[in-house]
Amino acid sequence: MKLYFENSRIQSKLETVSNTLRYIKNTNIPLPSLVEISDSGTCNRVCSFCPRSDPNYKDIKEFISEDLHQSICRQLSEYDYCGMLKYSGFSEPLLNKQIYHNISVARSYLPDSIIELNTNGDVLNKKRLQKLFDSGLSTILISIYDGKEDEEKFIKLCNSLGLEEKQFLIRNRYLPSEQNFGLNLSNRGGML
Repeated sequence: MKLYFENSRIQSKLETVSNTLRYIKNTNIPLPSLVEISDSGTCNRVCSFCPRSDPNYKDIKEFISEDLHQSICRQLSEYDYCGMLKYSGFSEPLLNKQIYHNISVARSYLPDSIIELNTNGDVLNKKRLQKLFDSGLSTILISIYDGKEDEEKFIKLCNSLGLEEKQFLIRNRYLPSEQNFGLNLSNRGGML
């Protein structure tokens, strides 16, 4: 029995790192290849493999301020950052009503970056998905928790907008614990 699943995107992440590696000016100190923004303290789900499943984990219904978000993007642009900016973390980014604006701001400061978003897809529909890509999103990762029917629904949704294979990834998190809930082995430590 295989004890882990290898992330199918490890190779593409390696290529991202190789193609976008930048250094702080006049040094040999590399910038991070991936910057993750956890833009809120809330989520609409409590998954057994997430820290939110701990009863002591606080659900904080606050979102990143526009000033902080813009400051992060501005500072990254000062270094000609072109790595990956990811809206993720232990939250659901689509609960932030400013997510489209934030992506648009990020794209204006970081025109050559890959802008990625992780979502459980619960509030995702065709209009919202289109608006995310119109705002400057590069890739959406949709984690499926409720079964094969949702997987098929989201594949159909992404295909209906003509998204390319590299623009979306459906992650099957509904698998049983014997299959590690569909979680993958990844190398975020190697991204830094």
